[in-house]
This record gives sequence, structure tokens and C-alpha cells, in this order.
Amino acid sequence: MMFLRVVRHLSVIVTFMLSVAVALLVFFLVEEITKFDESLSQFYAPTIYAVRSFAEASGNMEKSAAERGLPERIAVLHLKEATERLITLSGKWHPEFRQHMESMLQRALSLIGKVEEGHASGKDIFPEISRLHREAKEHEAMHEAELKVALQGIGEYALLTKSIAPLLLVLGILFSIREAQMQRRREREHEKLSAIKALAYALDARDPYTRGHSERVAEYAVAIGGQMKLGKDMLDRLTIAALMHDIGKLAVPDDILRKPGKLSDEEFAAIKEHPARSARFLSCFESLRDIASWVASHHERYDGKGYPEGRIGKEIPLPSRIIALADSFDAMTSSRPYRPAMGVEQAIGEIEKNKNFQWDIDVVDAFMRCYTQGAIGTAVHSREEKCNGLKISFQ
Repeated sequence: MMFLRVVRHLSVIVTFMLSVAVALLVFFLVEEITKFDESLSQFYAPTIYAVRSFAEASGNMEKSAAERGLPERIAVLHLKEATERLITLSGKWHPEFRQHMESMLQRALSLIGKVEEGHASGKDIFPEISRLHREAKEHEAMHEAELKVALQGIGEYALLTKSIAPLLLVLGILFSIREAQMQRRREREHEKLSAIKALAYALDARDPYTRGHSERVAEYAVAIGGQMKLGKDMLDRLTIAALMHDIGKLAVPDDILRKPGKLSDEEFAAIKEHPARSARFLSCFESLRDIASWVASHHERYDGKGYPEGRIGKEIPLPSRIIALADSFDAMTSSRPYRPAMGVEQAIGEIEKNKNFQWDIDVVDAFMRCYTQGAIGTAVHSREEKCNGLKISFQ
């Protein structure tokens, strides 16, 4: 029960996480592309174009100065225009890059001013214009390399997304299919259990003397199990086992079940087959195979004198020991065709007298605590055909 519940929740979580992973991959890819597009349009493209223009202008000015001694005016104007364009773009640069470029641009403006004012000779400006041209080419190469790395990163991320996303989607689909199959399985099991409950009620309805017996046994068993600190899952399974403990009696003829006198050996042998019949019936359902063994042993005695296998002491499953006492208490306090019902106090006396013989003393102690607290006994007097406050979980 717990395993199926954990697997069910795990499949939902894994499916959700895979979907989130795919969504995040796509989101980050789109975000990276958006950032790159923004960087490309606002920084790389205009900056590379302007640096390239600056490098071309400084190269022309260098060539002109080498050939003529002083650069031509058009070369100076070209460098001035390229410098001003870079200064205009500097507001969009990162501070570190801006600081690095400012030195080059200030030297370019100083050189242009000297040339325009006639304060520099070709010999004076040639080293500086050569230096500016070399730095501009270095900046151009650096930005082109950065752009190439950025493009390569986008490509690698896109390739990763392209490779992983289909795998994640396939895994998500597989987990979704698995969850759908488990849901259908739970629905089928729920339908089976509903049918079994109906059979248990039909069994009780066969005899007015046993009407409500299965529900009361379930109520008593859960109360005892709660006192013994059993977990919720175990109590849920115990509830089902107690409801179904006599389902094998459906195969016992009515004339034996309702016989007012003493049963013959053959008739009693037929009655004693019902725990095994109940267990075989429940074993047909995968989700009930564990409780089938509990039902099979609910007529075993703690001293080993019970049936069908004569198990003794702790060899008998704890749920079986609990159901055995709950079943006996309800039987003693119910009327039968061959005897009247015992009073509650008389039944309690029988239980106390036979603890550690017919019933496990620990189970009896838990039963007595339930009785003292009023958790057991009310149904004996009211015989209401319901389990007061009993909640059954089939999932």
C-alpha cells in the first residue's frame, strides 16, 4: 500500500520535473538568444563597425603621413569622424571596456587637434598614429573573437537543448503513461474492493443473527490496532481484512450456518474451511494478497489449539490475533440460533480468563484499554449497522 502510494507520487513528481526541465532549457535558450540579440544590436555590431572605421581611418592617416610628411585633410577628417562615433557609443559600453578605450580616444583627439592647428610635423605624428592604428586593429580582432565565442556558446546551448529536450520529453511521456496505467489499476482495484465489500454485506445479510457482524469486527479491530500504535496504512489494511474475514462462509450451505443445534463433525469441518476459502478468494487480488494470510489465521489460538494450521504464539500474524479477539467478542455478545448473547461483562470475563491461551495477552490488554475508554462496547448495545467513525482507504 505504502509502496504503491510512494510510486504514484514519485511518478507525478518525476513527470512534473521532466516537464519543468524541458521548459527551463527552452526558456534559458530563448533568454540567451534574446540577450545575445540585444548585445549584438546595442554593442557588438555598432562597436565593431566603429572600431573598424577607426582602424581604417588611422591606417589611411598613417599611410598619408608616411608618403607626404603630413596627413591629408580628408584622412584627418575621417579619423575625427570615427573617433566621435566611438565617443558617442561609449555610453553603452561596460565601464571596464570604456576605461580601456578612453586612453586611445583621448590620444586620437589630441593628435587630431595638433594636426588641425599645425603644431605637429609628420615625424611627430607618425609613431602615435601607428600606435593608434595598431590598437584599433587589436580591439577589432578582440571584439570579433568575443562575438565568435558568443555565437559558439549559443550554438552549443542550442545543440544541448536539441539533444536533451527530446529525451526529457520521451521520459515525461513514459512516466505519464505509467501514471495513467497505475490510475487505471487503482480504479480496477477499487471496483474489486467495492464488489468484495458488497459480498461481505451480502454474507452478513444471509443470517439475521450475524447482520452487521463484519462491520463491528472491523470497528473493534481498528480500535485495538490503534491502541497498539499501528500505522495508518496497517489500520487501513486491517479494516479490509476484518470486513472480509468470513467471506469464505459464502461457500457454506445455509442449513449449516443457521442450524439451531449442535453441528456434526462433517458440518463443523465445513465451517472450519471458511478461513482458507476466504484467503484463497482474497489471494485472487494482487492488492489483497498480504491480508489473505491474516484472514487465513483468524481462527488460530495463541496456545496452538486453533485452526486451520494450529499455529502458536507469535507465529500467528498480529492482524490475525487482533481479528481473532474482535471476532470472538462480537460472537459472544451476539445471539445465535443455538444460544442467547452473553452480556458484555460476562464476555469480558471470558476474555480475561482465556488471555494468553486463546488470545494474545498484549492484544487483550489493548482491547481492555479500548473497553475502559469506551471505544469498544457501544456497538454491542446499539447494534447499529454501521462502523462508527470508521474510514477505509483503498489507495
